[in-house]
Parts: sequence; structure tokens; C-alpha cells
Amino acid sequence: MNVVISNAENSVTAKITGPITETDGDSLKENFENLYSSSATNVLLDLTMVPIITSTGIGKIIVLFRRLKSQGRDLVINGIHENLYAMFTSINLDKMLTIKEVHS
Repeated sequence: MNVVISNAENSVTAKITGPITETDGDSLKENFENLYSSSATNVLLDLTMVPIITSTGIGKIIVLFRRLKSQGRDLVINGIHENLYAMFTSINLDKMLTIKEVHS
């Protein structure tokens, strides 16, 4: 897994590439800390290049969502691999998170 964070005016984007496995939990948490500390109102996750994710990764995304929401900030999945989208819909994460652009 690789994470690249970029900033724009009022948004910050984390582009994640590669599978997110159990061993990536600490790295994902560290990268999400950069998103928390940003002053951007909009936080975007690009999961287009993430073909699989374990429960650890899903848990980290849920924590990110809840923490940002408590700060009055938005989390948007701004691109998601179709495999992940199928998983997210099966566990109703698509009802909690704003998801745009499903990619094959």
C-alpha cells in the first residue's frame, strides 16, 4: 500500500494505491493523522487503485469518517475500485459514506 497526500484550496486528498491488508493498519493510521491535522473542510479518499481491503482498513476509514464528522468536516470517497464498491455496498458503507466514481 502507498499513500500520497495532496492539498488544494479547501480540500486534502489521499490517493491510496495497492491492497490494504492487516499489516497496513499503522501506516494508514499515520497517514490519516495528516488528514485530521489539515485545516481543509473537504477530505477526499481516492481508492481507485485499491483492489482489496481488509477489515482493518475498513475500520480505519470508519474512524476517519466519524472523527471528521465530529469536526463538521466531510469525507468523500472520490473514486473507488469496483471490487471495493461491491464490498462497501454489501456491508452498507455506501449508506454512510459519500462515494463517487466507481472504476473497474
